[in-house]
Amino acid sequence: MNKNRRAIVIGGRYRHVDSHNTEYIVDKIIFDATGEEKTGKLGNIVVYTQQVAGIYPVGTIYARTVKDFLGQTMYQGKLVNTFELVDNKK
Repeated sequence: MNKNRRAIVIGGRYRHVDSHNTEYIVDKIIFDATGEEKTGKLGNIVVYTQQVAGIYPVGTIYARTVKDFLGQTMYQGKLVNTFELVDNKK
């Protein structure tokens, strides 16, 4: 088993690693039917809600692919997880 493999925790609190470090709660993972129509495979989309005021208000709902949510980005010269789990409780 790959120890580096991450999973998304429904109800988990995540910090988006960027200059704002805004926090979000993952609400659910849904199927992307558009992907299935084009490729024959269902994709997965993460739906999450902003918990800390930032550029947008608390309660703003976002969606992005699982691959992007679990992806990495350059931040302050280091490759880091784009979203980092900070609390796995609701």
